[in-house]
Amino acid sequence: IFWRVFLRMDAAEFCIPVTHREELLSSGTKQRVFLVRDVLSDSTEIAQKLEECTKESAARGPLVITSCFDVFYSVVENFSKLDKDVRVDAWRIASGALLKLCEEVPVAIETGDCTEKNEIRNIVKMWTYIVYQLVEAFEVEESKPDMLTTISGKVRKGKKKQAAVRSPHALNWMAEVGSMLQVIGSLLDIELWRLWNPPSPTTMDDYSSLIANCCYKILENPNAVKDKKIKEPLLNVLGVLLKYFNQTLSMSLKFVQLIQHFEHLASPLAEALHFFQSSHGCQSVTSDVIREIGRQSPRDLVMDTSGAKQFATFIVEVTQLLPDAVFPSLTCLLPHLGYESYTMRNGVLEVLGETVIRKLKPDQLDDKLRRTRDDCLDRLEGHLHDVNAFVRSRCLQVWQRLSTANQIPVKRLEGVLEAVTGRLQDKSSMVRKNALQFLSITLQRNPYAPTLNEADFSEKLKEAEIELRQLLPEEIGQEPGPESELAGQEESEACRRRDDPRVRRAAELTLIVKYLQDSLVFTRLMSSCLPTVILLLGSKVNTDVTEAVEFLCTCLEFGLPRAESGVRKALGLVWSEESSIRDLIVATYTRLYLSPDKSASGSTEVICSGLLKLAEDLTMGDYISLEELVTLMVRGDLISSAVINRMWNIVAGEAPGYAPNKVNYALIILSMVANGNPSVISNHFDVLITRGLQSPLNDLSLARQTCVALQKMVTLEKKKGAVSSTPPFRLPQDHALFQRLCDIAVNEVVTDAHSQWVPFAEKAISTIYLLAEQPHRICANLLGNIRRAILPSNTTAVTGEVADLSNGFDPESMSTQNPDHPPPAPSLRDPFSTGSVDAVHLARFLHALGCVAHQQLIHLEHSIYREMKRRSYQQDHAPTTPSTARKTPRSAKSTSAEARAPKEVDLEEEEALLGGAVDDDEFDLIKKVCEEELLDGSASLLGHYAPLVVTMCTDQGRYSCGVLQASATLALSKFMLISSKFCAQHLRLLFTILQKSPEPIVRANTIVAVGDLTFRFPNLIEPWTSNLYDRLTDSCVSVRKNTLTVLSHLILNDMIKVKGQISNVALCLEDEDLRIRDLAKLFFNELSKKGNAIYNVLPDIISRLSSSEERVSSEVFNSVMKYLLSFVQKEKQSESLVEKLCHRFRGCRSQSQSCDLAQCLAQLTFSEKCFRKLYENMASYQDKLGNETVFGIFISILTKCKKFAKPEFKATVEELEVKINEIHCKLNGTEATSNATQSQSTSDMPVTKNTRSKTVRKTSKRQALKDIANSNESDEEEYVPQSIQKVISTSAKTLRSTRHINRRTQQKARLVFSSESESESEGGNAEELRRRILCDESDSENMSTEKELV
Repeated sequence: IFWRVFLRMDAAEFCIPVTHREELLSSGTKQRVFLVRDVLSDSTEIAQKLEECTKESAARGPLVITSCFDVFYSVVENFSKLDKDVRVDAWRIASGALLKLCEEVPVAIETGDCTEKNEIRNIVKMWTYIVYQLVEAFEVEESKPDMLTTISGKVRKGKKKQAAVRSPHALNWMAEVGSMLQVIGSLLDIELWRLWNPPSPTTMDDYSSLIANCCYKILENPNAVKDKKIKEPLLNVLGVLLKYFNQTLSMSLKFVQLIQHFEHLASPLAEALHFFQSSHGCQSVTSDVIREIGRQSPRDLVMDTSGAKQFATFIVEVTQLLPDAVFPSLTCLLPHLGYESYTMRNGVLEVLGETVIRKLKPDQLDDKLRRTRDDCLDRLEGHLHDVNAFVRSRCLQVWQRLSTANQIPVKRLEGVLEAVTGRLQDKSSMVRKNALQFLSITLQRNPYAPTLNEADFSEKLKEAEIELRQLLPEEIGQEPGPESELAGQEESEACRRRDDPRVRRAAELTLIVKYLQDSLVFTRLMSSCLPTVILLLGSKVNTDVTEAVEFLCTCLEFGLPRAESGVRKALGLVWSEESSIRDLIVATYTRLYLSPDKSASGSTEVICSGLLKLAEDLTMGDYISLEELVTLMVRGDLISSAVINRMWNIVAGEAPGYAPNKVNYALIILSMVANGNPSVISNHFDVLITRGLQSPLNDLSLARQTCVALQKMVTLEKKKGAVSSTPPFRLPQDHALFQRLCDIAVNEVVTDAHSQWVPFAEKAISTIYLLAEQPHRICANLLGNIRRAILPSNTTAVTGEVADLSNGFDPESMSTQNPDHPPPAPSLRDPFSTGSVDAVHLARFLHALGCVAHQQLIHLEHSIYREMKRRSYQQDHAPTTPSTARKTPRSAKSTSAEARAPKEVDLEEEEALLGGAVDDDEFDLIKKVCEEELLDGSASLLGHYAPLVVTMCTDQGRYSCGVLQASATLALSKFMLISSKFCAQHLRLLFTILQKSPEPIVRANTIVAVGDLTFRFPNLIEPWTSNLYDRLTDSCVSVRKNTLTVLSHLILNDMIKVKGQISNVALCLEDEDLRIRDLAKLFFNELSKKGNAIYNVLPDIISRLSSSEERVSSEVFNSVMKYLLSFVQKEKQSESLVEKLCHRFRGCRSQSQSCDLAQCLAQLTFSEKCFRKLYENMASYQDKLGNETVFGIFISILTKCKKFAKPEFKATVEELEVKINEIHCKLNGTEATSNATQSQSTSDMPVTKNTRSKTVRKTSKRQALKDIANSNESDEEEYVPQSIQKVISTSAKTLRSTRHINRRTQQKARLVFSSESESESEGGNAEELRRRILCDESDSENMSTEKELV
């Protein structure tokens, strides 16, 4: 009844616009079409009409649209001009009408006739169209930033803040959209298609497309997609349209467009396809979307990188959700593997990997699917060598997932491992990182064994092969005869063989042999990549180091033999500047050695065994690194007290089952633990003496390590100038510890045959000086006892001079006399006769003597100096006693506060000044003792032995033993450290030994000693600096390495100035030894961090390496300069170097020098400013362009400039290129003519070879310059600038006037620019000097022209 009352029977058909809503304004060729008659533009009028429509809708309901459609159309048309309240009212009317239609349309469908259904269809279409238009308008407004965002440029923070500024009529748009989608879903569920004629879903395409477009518009909003209340009804509406309304083709095309243009829709649309298939059974749309993506233009994908990325993400996620739906369309994506877009290649490769994991499982494959899987794996393996690093990295990630899912066939694993091992040397850090991760995952999930021991596999394989050959007789495995003869016997023979236990055992052994062979191959492949992984530990990229350490840790857990050495080398990373790497090393060693299985019994024993294994076979570098590592572990409470107590049990011999050498290793670990907790040693002091210094002593290394542990009892003040409030820890002079150390040193000096005495004596002497009171007395007795021990027992074989020396150092007399002032002794110039003392024993005595001298110096300058400061501090801050207070006059107490305050300030200032003066006095006192008393022959023990050391160093012919000379030289250098006076007297002797000693060990030790002397007496060593650089060319590798190390420390610590000899350091970059090359690179890398240091020394390096006297090969020169010039990164430095190098062409005296300078120019990075310098200084190098090599280098420089030049700048580069080509051609032709003329004119003259070559060179250059100057007048096109022409025209006169200057120069002059090595600012003086050499000073016009040019 409702519909029949209000419907107009003669209503026109409402046609939904296809493209623009303007189609509603004109009917075109159609008849009886609904048209918009009146479009309102005034916002006030629209608001009034809309209010009337609101009142009318209360009476007519949804039918109001037939009379008010023009009003709603006007609202949509003028949406941006209307007030917010008007927009909200329009939306509420439209959404309410749709909701009302959901309730009333089903009744009309069931009871209405054809005409009524047509009218109802129009009303539904009208309201749906209005709702769609309002949704689109609201979405546009929603996507616009508000005024605050526009002004401040900040994104709105939250919905609560937005709601706070809304008017009372503001909409919660997200909630409204969700409700509207539910209404539309309800409309579609009531068989709305029955309103169309014929009643079929396929006849309402225009209406279903309208609803679909509305959904697509909502999908464009990122917030709407994230809202679950919107997403679920929206996907349901699209699923209904897809299932019942024939929207498959249009939806697939629209999905592709949405994926391409909206970044947030790749994952939601993949979930939408999964929803369509699981809830509505629509699978074909997935294949259509995949095929449509496969048809995308490769060129468009290269240009649209964002769209390609979204496509790649979409196809990967769809494959993960719907592998069965994607698999038939996989061939549509494969062509993208050969296209240029690396992003699409990444996506397709991931699709292949997901297909293999989810679709092509090994237990579900027939022959066809197995071939498909192999094809997918072949493509994945091939792209491990893709040209793009991102593709290689992504491909390795796919292989990681395959390995994690155990989807890599065993037959293919070998080839994949070989390919991935090659990627460890990839230039991209991403690829190296993923390659290491793949190897770690594959090792953890290997199908062979938990312990991969190559030796065990080889032994088991041999045993299995032998047993298999014994079990297989000749008849087993023979081919059967013809079927005609064996037709009846086949079945019985097969049954007999199956029942034979030998056959069954043979089949088992065959499988075992195959398994062991594969295991052996896998183990060898994993072991083969370890050397490359170990090299990555030194990488500058943190990810390389992190992944390499993780992989080595995994290899060690699986028992690979070479992994332990790699983990040991990773120990040095504990000194890394990156805290993350230090923490990784601590965590790795904790995981390997301090974290046993909790369920395992004796976890403390396992930890102790691991720590003891760490202490085995330590090098010096490993020892220092392990010490730092253990200290960090102690600070982090990672080593428990139970482990420490167990270590002490091992040292005390209370832990059975440990070898004797384990005691030494336990002491090493305990000494390292004591760095963080000194009480570990002090609480077990007696155990150290009784066990570490036990009698009889079988191992000097144990005694040495005991001394190291004892030294940990003393905590040294690390802060410079720190004053301790407590007296230092010292033991009495007659303590049993020192007596035992002296006894061991004296008894073992002759009997020890394993070279352990020297390191023990060094540690024993340092322990005495660190722990004993008056250590010099103990060491004086020790030296006397050692001296008597090394003398032969038969005193008649010894000269009388030696016997007197022995009597002069009687221990009984030493106990009653001051050892610092012994009685006068005879001359010690020749204390031991030839043949009376073994050279090795004498060398040990000299080594002990040098250690005593060194430790005495340290004792004075550190221990005594700090104790003096402590006592002085205590005296200055001692509290005032009552007696002292009573002595104070009363007048002083009655002083006013006003007068007392300034006096307190003065006293504080005076105290500060006095403190500084006291410090200076203490230091001067120590210095005076070192300079005047320690080496005083009449009153000092060391002074008595000094002539002995000097004699043995001087008379190397008599004392020719290499070990003896090494010890004597070291002792001499330690004596020289004490006194500057003694150092100055014997400095020439030391450098003579450094230069002329035939023993490499002597030269290597001496260069280290000179480095120490430089730190102590830099002014004395400064004149001898050149002798240090000379050792860089020593024939011995160890001498060169030590020299480079010493020079690196001295230069980087500003102890010596960088002079011209640094060119010798630069040549170390091409040394034959790899270690020296690495040290040289490290030196220059550190030097580059010190401002302009490398830039300042480059001129001297270039001059020396290219000079005639020190000429090196072109290959070496180019390699060295290429590395050094790579540190010139500032544009200003490059610009200055270009100008300086151009000016130096004028001083070249050979073609090789010109080539070297040109090669240096080629190594620089040319900016526009640098090129201008090259252009402006063409007069300096144009006469060298006749050389083909120089010309080729300049052409390559210009070619490089043109590649990155701007269009206007590129023209200037091409202009210079033309000029250089013309000058090159002119010089080559003129030079040939000049040479021919010169040879003809001098054929009748008897001249020497040098004169002839000099005349030809001067004449050819002069003639070439004249021809170039004259050609400027005849040529129509100029090939040089006007200013340069002036210089060229006057160059012939200049050369003639400066001939007398050239005669005074050497024929092979070296390019020396020492002024530039000091600083960049002094370059002007050098340029002025060169300008005076090349030009006549009297010719002011020429000089002004050249200055103007520059």
